[in-house]
Amino acid sequence: METKRISDYVIRKLKEYAAIPSLTHHEDEFLNYLIADFGTPQGMEWIKVKIEGKQQAQFLHNVGDDSGLVFTVHTDRVPDADGNPFQNIIAECKDDGSITGQLDDLIAIAILRHVIESGIKVNILFTTQEEICNSYVQVAAVADNFGLMPVSIDIDPVRIFDESKDRAITIREKSFSYLYEPETVRMLQEVAVRNNIPFETDYGYVCDEILYLIRAEQGTGCHLGLPLMNYHTNREKVKAAAVLNMIDLISAVSRADEFKRLNYNTISETLTN
Repeated sequence: METKRISDYVIRKLKEYAAIPSLTHHEDEFLNYLIADFGTPQGMEWIKVKIEGKQQAQFLHNVGDDSGLVFTVHTDRVPDADGNPFQNIIAECKDDGSITGQLDDLIAIAILRHVIESGIKVNILFTTQEEICNSYVQVAAVADNFGLMPVSIDIDPVRIFDESKDRAITIREKSFSYLYEPETVRMLQEVAVRNNIPFETDYGYVCDEILYLIRAEQGTGCHLGLPLMNYHTNREKVKAAAVLNMIDLISAVSRADEFKRLNYNTISETLTN
């Protein structure tokens, strides 16, 4: 019953979010909706992220908390073949236990909304312009200014679901030839093992905003992924079991003491020296 309740909650939030078009350079309406939808939990505040004087993102900051992570999720979506927002119909496929629609990256936002609804406080950066590979600048600004380790929550495209992995999330060690921050990856994987959360280290392929941060600015960070079929369509598909496992991982990470000792700035200085 608890699993069904969580799944229903995520699908309901997806339907709400899908009703708001949010193409690259036109994310403001969706950002404003998210500010209201996530609210301002006690002990947290919203901060506008500005690059060259322009608002480009929103940061939900856990004030006074010693957590060293910020979860990054992007708010823009790709258009259809004519350059218009997709007609996005979110549906639950009970025959194969999946959720379908245009899910990139609404699914990660819905996951974090459930985490916040559960009373768990986590730092969240809602980025823009990810689909044109520009959001890493916003990630760098928050990571540098607050000393937080960025962890993107996004999708990992696959052609078909591997039945032996269909409940798993991804905790990647690298993207192409670029390594994510090894110690943080190790700790994320250890939390998953402790909590019996299935994960893969190399399933699907990805070009995420942390990869661009690493390449462009010699920054660092990590990536958590949801294996997804039919990438960049309005027929994207993820397994509901993987969604539930991602919620469990983020909730477990928020309780893990080892992440309170992380400092992005210290690691970044080590990488650049």
